[in-house]
Amino acid sequence: MVVIAVFLVSGLLALPTAHAFSNGQDAAIVLGQTSLTSSTSGTTQSTLSDPQGMAFDSSGNLWISDAGNNRVLEFKAPLSTGESASVVLGEANFTESSIDCSYSSTINPSCLSTPEGLAFDSSGNLWVADSASNRIVEFTPPFTSGEGASLVLGQPNLTTGSNSGATPTASDLNLPEGIGFDGSGNLWVADSLYNRVLEFKAPFSDGQAASVVLGQLNFTSGVNANYASGCASGQECPTASSLTAPDGVKFDSSGNLWTAERGTGRILEFKGPFTNGESASLVLGQQGFTTFGDAGGFYCSAVTPAQYCVSPDSLTFDKSGNMWVADTDNWRVVSFDQPFASYENESAVLGQPDFATAPPDTGRQNATASNMAIPETVAIDSAGNVWVSDSGQNRVLEFLASATASSTSQSTSVGSTTSSSQQTTTQSLGSSSSTTGPSTTTTTTTSTGGGGGVPEFPYQLGIAAVFTVLLAASYLLVRHRSLPGGASQEGRTGT
Repeated sequence: MVVIAVFLVSGLLALPTAHAFSNGQDAAIVLGQTSLTSSTSGTTQSTLSDPQGMAFDSSGNLWISDAGNNRVLEFKAPLSTGESASVVLGEANFTESSIDCSYSSTINPSCLSTPEGLAFDSSGNLWVADSASNRIVEFTPPFTSGEGASLVLGQPNLTTGSNSGATPTASDLNLPEGIGFDGSGNLWVADSLYNRVLEFKAPFSDGQAASVVLGQLNFTSGVNANYASGCASGQECPTASSLTAPDGVKFDSSGNLWTAERGTGRILEFKGPFTNGESASLVLGQQGFTTFGDAGGFYCSAVTPAQYCVSPDSLTFDKSGNMWVADTDNWRVVSFDQPFASYENESAVLGQPDFATAPPDTGRQNATASNMAIPETVAIDSAGNVWVSDSGQNRVLEFLASATASSTSQSTSVGSTTSSSQQTTTQSLGSSSSTTGPSTTTTTTTSTGGGGGVPEFPYQLGIAAVFTVLLAASYLLVRHRSLPGGASQEGRTGT
């Protein structure tokens, strides 16, 4: 029976995992455009220009850093195709994009310049990586259009934003990008041009010094990234403890910090308790800590196998602990299943039909419901749906978590979509099909999944149930035979 048990367990573990997403699936909702086939940039209440960071607040509203317009927009739930934003930060109104904080003559608490990473703290305050102003700013609720920031990191006050690019310190920043909070409420910043990740401990104050640095030995090293060698000047190239222009930061459920390095094609894990200059414990996207890029110059189609290669700009985790990555230079989003292991293959891809397809040589394409161009950030909502800032096509896309979906379509120039996974009805301002007259489509999406990247394994559960019954029966049989008054003992004494 032991042999049978081992066989069943081995078979159970060896079964493939089904996911709530299919490779190359179509998006369900688009923000910033009126349809899934348009990609025009604009400066209105419902358009975007080069969207970057994204974050959901506790009410399920989606906030987007509209970098090309130097602003951050709030889109209220339930989200729908082509909807208008409700709040704008960084500009006085929805039709202006002229204020640019990167100029010392205009910098102030209410302007932004190429905002990128977004994150909410436990109190509901919104933190923005005001990238070109070399600072992180905090906005406090209730949010109103054009409000000023209340606190700044990376600068001594809210009216400065310069950086000489000279020797870094513990209190300044140089083109910060991704940001995130750990379980203790401390803020971590990918300080890209200083080639490091910094921790700022709560409670926060204007211009405070960082407490921990990763990617550098100390707070005063990290200038002049050498992209050809994959590390900062003065370091060996690359290593488990070096960083080159980190883009994204994210914590997993165990409190480990993960960084995305687009320039070197690496995703690194750092384990706490964190110390200055510590080495990473694991790498994804490369064969080891000392390799970077690939033979194709970051395009994964030139790599064999292409399924492990990645050019990451941001990352996040779904409810199952699987990692989703914005694979920017390959125009796709990919996932890695946990438990993670160095050199592991990706498990799912969005934005491309498969893992080997590369972006078009022309660098241009017509927008469709299933493609992407330079995706910058990936986020997951409370229902497990995947959201992508498709920056090259001036839009944000939602991909529904649905392993089995059946759709019939009914659309007019203003149609409706009902998603059973979100239990909401949303209004669409445009049709993804290019028809000249009103056409009727009814879209019904039925999801058997329960969240983004959530494995679905009814057959594994069935085998597990059989295994449990057999194991229990084996235990009872052995126990019965071993008892002094057991049936087999009585049979022998009676003959």
